[in-house]
Amino acid sequence: MKTIKSNGYIQNRTTIQQIPEYNIRYQIKNKPELGVQSPTDIDLVLEFQGKVIIMVEYKKENAYLPTGQKRTLVTMIDAMQGKGQKGKLYQGKDRYQGAYLLIAEHNTPSNTKFFDGANCRVREMYENKKWTPNLGNKTVKEVIEIIFGFHNIPIEEYNQPTYW
Repeated sequence: MKTIKSNGYIQNRTTIQQIPEYNIRYQIKNKPELGVQSPTDIDLVLEFQGKVIIMVEYKKENAYLPTGQKRTLVTMIDAMQGKGQKGKLYQGKDRYQGAYLLIAEHNTPSNTKFFDGANCRVREMYENKKWTPNLGNKTVKEVIEIIFGFHNIPIEEYNQPTYW
């Protein structure tokens, strides 16, 4: 059995500080108007029991979400969103009853290595093919808890090691 004692914290901060260089960029042959395609990343993914999946993208305060990254994340959420009953996968297919994208912002100085992602303000949320701006200054943690409540998923703070 492996013991995870992260309590929601990064377990190996040295590894996470290694930033990959992708050096992968493409464009469709003879279609330069479609633009250049390049990799993107996802800052946080929280999946719960095959019922709900939440992705979070963190940006500096007032920084925009690049068009390609936005399109990629929205396409992924749309592909995962099911229309089944609460608590059940969509007609046996691998889709979630809830798939969400949160855009959160922080104002942490650039020379600070880490920021508290749970307490960042959610700028907007995407679900069911629509954007909801301005969630009343709610934090990432608060919005995640609201989402779980909406899907009747009882949760509590977990501060013990996990064994698996």
